Amino acid sequence: MTSPEPEADPATAAQTTAAATAAAADVTADAADAAKAEPPHLRALPHEPHESTDLLDTPRAPALKRVLPVVAVLVALVLLLRRRRHR
Repeated sequence: MTSPEPEADPATAAQTTAAATAAAADVTADAADAAKAEPPHLRALPHEPHESTDLLDTPRAPALKRVLPVVAVLVALVLLLRRRRHR
């Protein structure tokens, strides 16, 4: 059997709520004070312009490596079909 829980005293509940509200107000006030304080100093780094990347030049070698065999096969097929027609 479970024993009945003691009922909370309304005065104690009000004090607990008031204490929680006061603590939240303190945290909010601290946050407001921190926001008013000076922002952290950020160190400036020297900036050098980057050399632009040629997006057509970068993938050229891998693309040619894949396309050239296909083109070679197609050219060979065309030449073989032309030779066969002329006989």
